Amino acid sequence: MKSISLLLSVVLAACTSALFAQTEKPADEVFTKFETLRGEVVDSHGNKIEKFSVVAVMYASTGTTRKDKAQSKFDGKWEAKDIEGKFSFDVEQPIAIKPHAQVECIVFANGYLPAHKTLLKKSAIAEFDGNFGTIILKREVNVTGRLVMPASAGDEKLLEPSISFTLATKSHAPANPLQGEFSGDGNFEVTLPEDCQLKMIAYSQNAAAISKTINIHKFDPDSGSQNLGEFQLREGVTVSGVVLTRNGAPVENQLVNLSQHLEGQYIHASAITDALGEFDLAPRLGEVVVRLNEQVGQDGEVTNSIGRKLIARPVELTLRQGEPAKPIEFREAETFLITGSVALEDGRVPDNVHIAISDNLDSSRHQPKLVGEDGKFAFAVPRGLKVALIIMYNGDDEKSFFVSSLSGDSLNQNRDVLEKYEDDVQIFNFKPIEKNIGPLEFVLLEHLPEHTTATEEVFNWILGD
Repeated sequence: MKSISLLLSVVLAACTSALFAQTEKPADEVFTKFETLRGEVVDSHGNKIEKFSVVAVMYASTGTTRKDKAQSKFDGKWEAKDIEGKFSFDVEQPIAIKPHAQVECIVFANGYLPAHKTLLKKSAIAEFDGNFGTIILKREVNVTGRLVMPASAGDEKLLEPSISFTLATKSHAPANPLQGEFSGDGNFEVTLPEDCQLKMIAYSQNAAAISKTINIHKFDPDSGSQNLGEFQLREGVTVSGVVLTRNGAPVENQLVNLSQHLEGQYIHASAITDALGEFDLAPRLGEVVVRLNEQVGQDGEVTNSIGRKLIARPVELTLRQGEPAKPIEFREAETFLITGSVALEDGRVPDNVHIAISDNLDSSRHQPKLVGEDGKFAFAVPRGLKVALIIMYNGDDEKSFFVSSLSGDSLNQNRDVLEKYEDDVQIFNFKPIEKNIGPLEFVLLEHLPEHTTATEEVFNWILGD
């Protein structure tokens, strides 16, 4: 019943898309209306900054930057001197606004964190008069503190401590967490933006993680720093187990990885099995996923005792303080293959295409594989595991955004296991794997029609349009 409902939903959506495609008239080409870019730069106290630089650029978010002369000439660099913290420079007029276009202004100054102002929507750029208004630069604050072991640890020292910070406001969160550097006795130091609230996550290889919300004050010109005081880690639960082949032989030198999702971040711990195939992981608390990884030596070869990558189902656990975890037995699983190929419409294999597999126990993507010259790929998956196949293509200076679809033959073969497509991202979700899947023949479309979404393109492919 679920598969019938799914198929009806697909057909209905495809028909709706086709109806809109027939009735919608092409929009007139849109151009920018501004002839200059301008603005002023101040610090968090409202004082004007006299020494800074500005970079501005217009580009399509799903394509590459500076594809034509107009966009190349739009790029501007300007340094303020004695002009009361204001900037203004001319740009070429007019400039065609392409689908998914962005216009962005980035300001830099010594001792401050860079500030961005971005317009994302076509209509917003079309009405933009070139005035970025007031741009606030925040000072860098030198932040210090100390991490200590749980009280029950006695004289035990921190083992490989780690601490990171992300802005509490998700819309302004940095691409990567800001990492603190440790010195002796758990003392850490990190540079953070002033006047903000952050999420802090700290842990070590012998103590469980903690999560705290902290506030960084406005920059104090007298001290230029802030001390956060002392943070105590928690006593955790140790996960142990054994890794075996399908016939029950122990697997030595197998890498076992534990991952935990905490406050929007993934934290990890790892261990390598001994001659008996046994392992002990760092203590943790909360929901964790334990899985086998490929152990690779310096020569690039697999170094576990069976000489190949060992596949086993990941294990999901909830660790609670005072409740010992039952030992895990990883036994080599029965596996099935997901195979296929990727090519352009004319049969050529493009450069820089990556394929990855992600499973339902961990939303983080596994290490993507670069597709070879023949465009083929293959993944081994344990029986019963739900997975997603992810296609990534970044393009180059000569290419625009690509969207993938399935050829008719491979689609008909696997329609009962393919669940959905997501617009603009090539993610293909599967039900629990109970057989070999493929070959899946993915076609990358070089030019997406201006009034067609990626999902519509796939629906049209399903209906043979």
